[in-house]
Amino acid sequence: MHMRAVKPIPWLRILLSLMAALFLEMLSLPEFMNPYWPHWLVLVLVFWSLYLPQSLPIGVAWFAGLLLDILQFGLLGQNAFGMTLLIFIVRLFHSKIRNYFAWKQMIIVFILCVIDSGFEFLINSMQAPLGLQWQPWSACLVSMACWIPLYILLRRSRSHKRG
Repeated sequence: MHMRAVKPIPWLRILLSLMAALFLEMLSLPEFMNPYWPHWLVLVLVFWSLYLPQSLPIGVAWFAGLLLDILQFGLLGQNAFGMTLLIFIVRLFHSKIRNYFAWKQMIIVFILCVIDSGFEFLINSMQAPLGLQWQPWSACLVSMACWIPLYILLRRSRSHKRG
């Protein structure tokens, strides 16, 4: 009987990349750069959900979002729900999305970031009336542009074997 070898889940790489994404989300930037700062946590969660879906339960996305809420002193549960929703969508379609060319994946990442920013805008506008602004959407474009370099970096770390 032929048994297929089970690859170990790279928990340490996943954890380190999520911690790096949370660190980048919390990085203090000059005011003019804030609207252009990518959604690092979304990018990292999407990558691991696409390429190792069995190793990233949706609860991890919820917990990472909750940590982001706590670190940003935001509305508790806002990012937690948003990350959970995004990863649920990615998990539904991961077998199709992961087979797309990188430029198509960039478009999907852009759409996911728009969903995340739109949800955040909706929640924030319930707390206080906001006018429609362009700044949150520019971060979606920058996130889309960051997808390929992040994909290459995380893909290389995922396939790196110790000798």
